[in-house]
Order: sequence, then structure tokens, then C-alpha cells
Amino acid sequence: MKFFSLIAEFFVTNKALSWLIISGIFFSGIFGFSQMPQQYNPEVTLPAFQVITPFSGATSEEVEQFITKEMEEKISEIPGVDSISSVSKNGGVSVVQVEFIVGENLEESKVKLFSKISENLNLRNNPNISEPQIKTITPDDIAIGVWALTSTALSENKIREKAIELSHILQTVEGVANIKITGGQTKALKIIVNPQKLKERNISLSEVTNVLRQNNGRAFVGDLRMGKNLHEIEIDSSIKTIEDAKNIVISKGITLGDIAEIESGYTEKTSFTILNHKKQLYSQDAIFLSIAKRKGENTSTVMGNALNKFEEISHNKNFETISIKNIRNTAEIAEKSIFGLGANLIQSIFIVLLVLMFFLGMRSAFLVALAIPFSLFLVFFIGFLGDQTINKITLFALILSLGLLVDSATVVVENIYRHMQMNDERNKIKRITDAVGEVGMGLFLSTVTSVIVFLPLTQISGMMGPYMGPLAFFVPAALICSLFIAYAVTPFLSQYFFSPQPHSDEKKKVEFTNGQAVVSATVPQKISFFEKIQKKYATLLRKILNNNSLQVFLLFFVFGGLILSFFLIPFQGVHFQMLPKADNKTLWVTLDAQEGTSYIETQRIAEKVENTISKFPNIESLSLFTGKAPVVDFNGLFRGFSGRTGEHQSSILVTFFDKKNKTSEEMAMKIRHSISEIGVKENVILRVVEDPPGPPVESTFVLKILSYNDEARENIQKSLLKILDKT
Repeated sequence: MKFFSLIAEFFVTNKALSWLIISGIFFSGIFGFSQMPQQYNPEVTLPAFQVITPFSGATSEEVEQFITKEMEEKISEIPGVDSISSVSKNGGVSVVQVEFIVGENLEESKVKLFSKISENLNLRNNPNISEPQIKTITPDDIAIGVWALTSTALSENKIREKAIELSHILQTVEGVANIKITGGQTKALKIIVNPQKLKERNISLSEVTNVLRQNNGRAFVGDLRMGKNLHEIEIDSSIKTIEDAKNIVISKGITLGDIAEIESGYTEKTSFTILNHKKQLYSQDAIFLSIAKRKGENTSTVMGNALNKFEEISHNKNFETISIKNIRNTAEIAEKSIFGLGANLIQSIFIVLLVLMFFLGMRSAFLVALAIPFSLFLVFFIGFLGDQTINKITLFALILSLGLLVDSATVVVENIYRHMQMNDERNKIKRITDAVGEVGMGLFLSTVTSVIVFLPLTQISGMMGPYMGPLAFFVPAALICSLFIAYAVTPFLSQYFFSPQPHSDEKKKVEFTNGQAVVSATVPQKISFFEKIQKKYATLLRKILNNNSLQVFLLFFVFGGLILSFFLIPFQGVHFQMLPKADNKTLWVTLDAQEGTSYIETQRIAEKVENTISKFPNIESLSLFTGKAPVVDFNGLFRGFSGRTGEHQSSILVTFFDKKNKTSEEMAMKIRHSISEIGVKENVILRVVEDPPGPPVESTFVLKILSYNDEARENIQKSLLKILDKT
């Protein structure tokens, strides 16, 4: 069409502008790529919260009746709430998890939740019910870097003190946020009450407890106006020293020092945090220090700054008694993925060059191959303008579109090449513009149909929507960019690659004799390899079109092949999944013993599991958390790993060497098989948890039985377990 010819003519004739556009695409692409935040997982805005309400000494039934039911009823009235789930525990604690609709503003959702709880719930009527705490569950809190601190000279609590010093240093690192320390016990005052002295003074233990609770806090009581100034009045009665504690008045004339011994120490030990590093050949008590990044920061940059800071710390004499090992670096995973994109890019360009060399020659092949980097440069700049990030789904989208990027350029270059071979009077520019005009509408329609195919991805609901958002953004953007390159850049550059060459089937051979030209014979012009293929294809096509039997055979052959391909699904000849497996060289093993099991007994079983796993040759390290929530990763965020704080629970992070012949999936299968016997023998539940290929989920397969009738719920559970055992 003339419209597309005019587009090509505009860029071909305006050489200065075209070179400026090419330079702009190149530099803006590099700028966009360098400025886009790089991370392993996409940014998912799913406002989710845990409302934790302690109810001292209550049973699970009491917790459900007095807290959980009322909490669920009121929270369900909040606009934008997507789902509510809850757990009522003996002891007792109510944990209500609230998920808002994907895309809701995080801060606004938290304000709504806080307002509803504070205004409508009458939980303080019972003195044993504590103030509800709202804990935000957000991917921004996920640690991008985790370090394990161990020492042969220091105790676990002394290592923790060193970790606290390190956290203060890391706060100065640009981009670092949400520094957490996992393991060890916090400092506390130990108050050992003498029962005999209580009896002599006629004081109960509950009285002592209530006085301590009242005297260990800070409260704002109001304002005091003095002239033109207004002063806030705050009562600070927090216990800071042993002397403060001794002077607390329990009753008239009796202080805490009269009835109890007070000493400085640590909270009671109820957990283990262990590192088993293969290079050490033995397990050690460890303190884990983790960092997250600020929203919008580049993961690689923040981790690079943190690693440099740790390098400086390693030369500091104050920390020479501790060993620091990095056990998680998501920036490294992201960089490997980006490197994989670069490798795929180079491979695709090489394949395009190789294939087109046989059909169109070196110049045409090189011209088509240039469309790939130009399109990608343009896509990266558009991604930067669209506030996108470079993550594994972004890379998946770009790798998916690599094969599509060259389609438009291939069609344009092939047609320009054909027009250049025609024997007519047109000049170079006219041949180029006519060639683009012939195929312009076809390219436009094929691109539009391809873009439309990916637009429904924008309508995916739930967490999968924003998780797959980069695919819905980058593939259509890449296709549109490749179309622009085919209309503008490729025709412009083709004038430097091709020259008009008159073409005929044969030409006269001219010899010179005594200064005179003598036509002695005619010789056929050399036929190209591509032209030979064209002739053979035309011959085959004529045979098919002129032979009805051959046409019927061909149709049945194609249709039969289609039907056979469908049978690959039920017979599992082809493995189907939406996204490629996440092979991160890490996985989790979780252990759940019977409730009431002590942390020491749980640790004993966990060490058996740990020893079994450590026998695999490619294991690098095992990080063990018993009675303590592990350092949560993206996978564990919505699986509730942060709530694995019971003494009967243990979590093991398994990290193995990056060997190409062992994937995470293969390791998971082997580990699951090796530890299954321990689970049966010790009567514990063991799970091997891999990173999912998509967004994190509670589990791969979930059945929830909802009923307030305990007996009915247990009967249904037993029936379902029998069915699942056979699956």
C-alpha cells in the first residue's frame, strides 16, 4: 500500500534523521536497561495482613468463640477484602489472615483494617485478651541477601550481639531496608521469686505479675498548657536496670527486691538455629542476618553494596572471632537469568544468520539479524517508561518474543532483495519503498493478530495477574517495536546493503578479437541456492494441485498427525506446564511433629533428617530453624513460613552446588525418597518444598474442610485421606 511506502520513503530519504533515530534507540535502550530495577521475581502488589491476637491460657475453642469469629465477621465488611482465613490455637492465639484484592493500595488497605478492628471489636472486656497486632505480609520484606554468623569462640547469644552491631553498620548501606536477625535469645532481666518470702508476706504470684506488667511500659496521658506552650505528658515506667526492678513496690512497704533475686541474662531458650556447611564438616549454632531492599531499588546494586560492606567488615578486628557466610544472594540468580537472556539473544542472531545465509546471502542475513538488538533496545526503553522491572518473567517474555522479532524484518528484507534483482529502470529508493508497500499491510495485520493473542493475559485475576503482567506487557511491546524497525530502520539500512542488479535467465558471452567484440555464445547465469529451492517447491506444489488422490492423502496425513499429537497428553508423552521450572539450587524441607513436642525432641528428629540430606555429594549447606521462623523467601511468604514458630516445627533450607546435571526438581525427588522413612518411623510430617514456577501458593494441591462440627470435619478428613492415598 502507498501509506507504508511513504513511511519507508520518509526514513530512507531523511538520512540524518534516520541515523539520529538509530543512535537514539541504541543509547535509550542502554539507559532503560541500566535504570530498570533488576530482581528475580516480579513485583506483586497483594495487600495481605495477619491479625494476631493473644488470649492467655485459652483453649482453641475459646479463642475461636471470643476472638476469631467476631474478627472474621467484622473484617468481611471491609470493602476490597478478597479472602479471610484463620487459625485458633491452644494457648491461645488467634491468627486471622486477610488478603485484599490484587492491586489495592497497601497503605490504604492497612488503614481500613486497623480502623475496623479498633472501632468495632470489643475484645478488651476480657483482661486476658491482649491488643491485636497487625502484621503486613509484603514481597518488599523478602530478604535478597542472607548471611550466617558462626563462631568457635563465642556463644550463640554473644554472636547475636555481634550481629546487632553488624545490623547498625548495614543501615548505612544505600538501598538496604528491613534488616532482621534470626536466632539466639534477646537480653532480659531474670526475676527468680522466692515462694517462702511470698508466703511470709501474704502475696500471690499473680499480684507480682500484674505489678510488673503495670510498671514495665510507657504511656501518653495528655497535654499540659503553660502559657503559650503546650507540653506532652508521658509516663515512662519501663524497667531498664536491675536496680529499677528491685525498687518496684509490690505492696505497702514491700519491694520486688525483698521477695526475689534479679539478675541480668537472656530469655529462655526455646529454639535452635544451626548451620551445617559442607566445608566445615560439622554443624554450628548460627545467627542469621538478612536484608531486604527498598521498593524500586536494583537488587544487584543493593547486594553489591552490601557485599562490599561485608568485605570491609571482614578486615575489622572487632569481628575477627566470627565467621560470616553468604547463604542467599537473589541478585546472583537474577544476574544468571539476565546472562541467559544474553546467551539466547546471541544464539538467536547466530541461527538467523546461519539460516538466511543459505537463502538470501550474508548481507540479507546480517540486515535481518540487526532487527533483534534494535527491537530489544526499544523495548527496554519502553519498559523503563512503563515502570517495569527486569525479572524472570520479563526475561521469559523477551526470550519468547525473540523468534517473533525477526519475522517482520525477514519479510521486508526478502522482498527488498527480490526487487533489487528485478531488471527494470527504477532507482534504489523506489525499489525499497515499493517492496515495503507490497508487504506493509500483511505485516501490520499479522502483528495486530499476534498482539491480540497476548492481550487476554492482562485480564488474569488473583496473584497470577500481576505476576504474569510482564508477559502481557513485553511481548506485545516487542512485536510493535519490531514492526516499527521493519518499516523504518530496516528499509533505511537496506540501501547500504543492496544495489540494484539487472537479472535475466541467460547472458551473452563477449570475447575481444583484434580489438573487436565478438559474441561467441550465450551461457546461463548462475542460479542461487534459494532459487533452486523455489523451483523444487513449485514443482511439488503443482503435483499436489493437479492430483486429487495426493491432496486427499496429504490432508489425512496432516489430520492423523494432529490426532496422534492429542494422545500425547493422556499418555504423558509430553509434560505440560505453564512456566518453566524454577531451578534455583535451593529447596525447603519442613518438619511438623505432634503438637506439644518439645523443641529438643523436634531438634533431634530434624538432625536425623539433616544428616540424611547431608550425605548427598552436591549439598553445599543446610540451615536449620527449630522453634523459630526461618528467614522467609518468596516461596515461603504465602506458605506461612513466618508462622512456623512452634516448638514442634522445624524448617531446613537446603542449598546445593550449581551442577548442570542436578536440577532442583531432581534433588527434591531424591531427598523426598531418602527422608520418607524417617517421617514414618518418627510419626512426623515431612514436606519437600520447591520454588514454584509461578507465584507462591499455599500448596500445590489444597482441600479445605469447613465445618463447626468437629466430628463431621474429622470424618470427612479421614474419608478424603483414603482417597488421596490412592492418588
